[in-house]
Parts: sequence; C-alpha cells; structure tokens
Amino acid sequence: MRVRDASPGGTAFFVGISSGANVAAAATAGRTLPAGSVVVTLLCDVGSRYLTDPFWNETHD
Repeated sequence: MRVRDASPGGTAFFVGISSGANVAAAATAGRTLPAGSVVVTLLCDVGSRYLTDPFWNETHD
C-alpha cells in the first residue's frame, strides 16, 4: 500500500499496536526528511488476532 500523504490519517490499517507505532514512527521520520524522500516500513501483523482480547470488549474513554 502506498500512502502519499505526509499525514496518513485517512488510511486504515487492520494491524496490531506495534504496527501502529511503526506507522507513527515512519510518519514522524518522514516529516524530518527533504521533500521527495521515501520512507518505507513493513507491517508484519494482522489485527484479527486481537479481536478476541477482552480489552476490546470493554468501554474505554
């Protein structure tokens, strides 16, 4: 998947928390690079395994 924006807020990734941190770090790194630079990150994860975690069954504010 290619995200061309400096802010990937409109793009959804069905992955785990560590992959979310990976995307956040890539976005942060991208803001410090010259225009036209390319940032690559790999997300070796799927979000489906987290759906059975009790955390997601509770209401969190």
